This record gives sequence, C-alpha cells and structure tokens, in this order.
Amino acid sequence: MKLAILFLSFVFAGQSAETKKDLALLQGAWKLSTIDEDGTANESNADFARWIVKGNKVFYGGEEFAELQADPSTTPKSLDLRLRKGKRELEAVYAIEGDVWKICVNRSADGVKERPLDFSTKDKPDRRLLVFNRDKSGKPGGVEGAGFVGIAIRAHKDKDEVSVDSTLEGSPAQKSGLKKGDILLTVDNKDATDLPTTVRLVREAKAGAQIVFRIRRDGKEMDVTVKAGVLPFFPLD
Repeated sequence: MKLAILFLSFVFAGQSAETKKDLALLQGAWKLSTIDEDGTANESNADFARWIVKGNKVFYGGEEFAELQADPSTTPKSLDLRLRKGKRELEAVYAIEGDVWKICVNRSADGVKERPLDFSTKDKPDRRLLVFNRDKSGKPGGVEGAGFVGIAIRAHKDKDEVSVDSTLEGSPAQKSGLKKGDILLTVDNKDATDLPTTVRLVREAKAGAQIVFRIRRDGKEMDVTVKAGVLPFFPLD
C-alpha cells in the first residue's frame, strides 16, 4: 500500500489539484459497456474490454495500452490518449459521473487534429464515444476475457468441411503454424462439423488458453496448438 501511495504521489507531482483529483477518480478497473458510433450506441459484445488505470497509464490484457494526459480545466474536460501501439496520439474529451466514465475520441491521428467539443458522434465518422462502468468485481488486472486466435474460416458445403481461409499477420494462429487451406477437423477434441459450430468453438476460448486444432494438410492429419491472445481493442482502430 505504501508503494502504491508513493507511486501515485510521484505521478501526480506538478499537476493541478483538479487534475490530481480526476486522475485519482480514474484509478482502478473499468469495463466497456457501450460504443457509440454515428449516433448509435451498441453494447459491448464481449467481456474482453476492461481497462486498468494505474497512475496515468492504461493497461489492457496485462500490457500497457495507453498513457493518459488529462486537463479538467477545459469545458468539456480534455484528454489525450497516447497509444502504445503505433505510437498514435488521439484527442478526446471526457466526463466522470460517479462510476461512469465517458470518453469521446477522435480516432484520426493524421493531419490537422480536431478535438471533439462535445460527446456527439452523429455524422462524425472519426468519432467514437466509449462508455465505461467501474468494475467492482475485484478481479486482478491480468490477461482475461475473450481470446483472440486470428483466423478467417470458410465452409465447403459440397464436402462438409471447414477450412482456414486466412490468418492475420502476427496473430497467434499465424505464429503457431496454421495456414490457408488447412482443413479443420476438431477444436479441442470437438468436431468442427460446420461453420457456425466451428466459429462458436473458437470464440469460446479465453485469453491465454491453449487451443488444439486437429487439421488435415496435404492429406496428413496433425495437431496445431494455438495459445489464444487478447482480443485487440478495436474501437480506436
């Protein structure tokens, strides 16, 4: 506890009292509840989207995701998100209402930047409104939630087979050796009989889980084990 207090004191040093207060309110775990795009709010369809705020850093899936720079003196309050991936810096505005944290972000990091002046996304294709609820479950901030394999699959109705159509660059599937054209026979010893069944079996995997794919390649059967990664945080892409 003493180390945590010292850490926060160091991070907040030199900041205004208002900034310190807001950053203190943001500490802990937040679960994404809705994503607003073009004026329409969609519920987050997976348990993967959980941010952990420590000091002025955001962690996702056990790794540093972004650095926060807040300015609560503006109206609405301003927030810069420095994403670790691609070293992108996005401009946003935010509001903290009890256990609800709203962030309206301009996803464009190229050219002339345009910070949102409100929380509207209607007819603004570059904007996303993320609404988080404080997660009081007490779960640690490690790797958790929906897993990510990184394959596209297709069905061959004439042969009652499901095959790998492609693997995403740098994905767990590619790193483990799955290839385009591999026929999927089983997923964790469960028959990959059709496209919906196979998609469901893959989606059931949690981050960090070992998934064993029984495949047929060039007429030979073999097992390929894929360690599921963390589903990428797509709303800011």
